[in-house]
Amino acid sequence: MRWSDLPGSELVSRVYSIVPEISEVSLMSLSLELIDGKAMLDFDLSDNLPDKAPVKWGVNYNRCRIGLGCYVVSQFSMSGDFHSCNGTLSISRRNECYLIAFSSEIVNFNFECKIVHVTGPSVYTSCQS
Repeated sequence: MRWSDLPGSELVSRVYSIVPEISEVSLMSLSLELIDGKAMLDFDLSDNLPDKAPVKWGVNYNRCRIGLGCYVVSQFSMSGDFHSCNGTLSISRRNECYLIAFSSEIVNFNFECKIVHVTGPSVYTSCQS
């Protein structure tokens, strides 16, 4: 699955000639809102920088941040130590649910949700390469 296969990915499709597959990412944040049943995730795609970025983004960036808003979350499971880390993200669709899974040497989590929405992308410069 590619980022452009998800709802809300119009900007992703505009800034990439070939939209990257959902796979290797750097997990930057995960927040859960238990009352609303919502999970918000942010990832960096440092190996997949936009090649058709708007002029206003400039050219001096080495990171691309993309997010996922996940709503009506259920079956959340997590193991390991929660830290920012590189890992593999997978998103699949089964019946009326999306299955979200992240795995790395440090942390693993997975859950189901009814609604997924892409946020971003945006770019920035990081001194950590």
